[in-house]
Amino acid sequence: MIKIDDSPIKWWKVILGFFILSIFVNVMNSWNNPNKHTNGENKSQAEIENEYYLKREDSLNKAYRYSYKLLKSQLKDPDSFEEIENKRYFVIKQKKKKTPHIQVYIKYRAKNSFGGYMVEESYFDFDKNLDIVKVH
Repeated sequence: MIKIDDSPIKWWKVILGFFILSIFVNVMNSWNNPNKHTNGENKSQAEIENEYYLKREDSLNKAYRYSYKLLKSQLKDPDSFEEIENKRYFVIKQKKKKTPHIQVYIKYRAKNSFGGYMVEESYFDFDKNLDIVKVH
């Protein structure tokens, strides 16, 4: 026959042990969570998505600024450059590999070699490292 000790001190030790164990598990989970602010608060899903889109928007803006400077530097009369429209895209190539890249479209008006104004369009393709791949 097994003797069970029903003393209240033993039960308090068990309850205290579970309490300490649960605190330890919570602390360990909070250290392992990658979605934490530096002050220890959880980031909401909206904050995570917002950071993602801000990074994407920053990449698009950098690609556009580079395209704008490159285009303007290639003109005969850079001072005559007038931008009409621009668009920036994240594109997935449908050929052999599906690698994301950025495409910038700029529609502009500028003087040509004869002094007349021409409306032209240019596309700039960038890889995911923001290195220019193709201009057309």
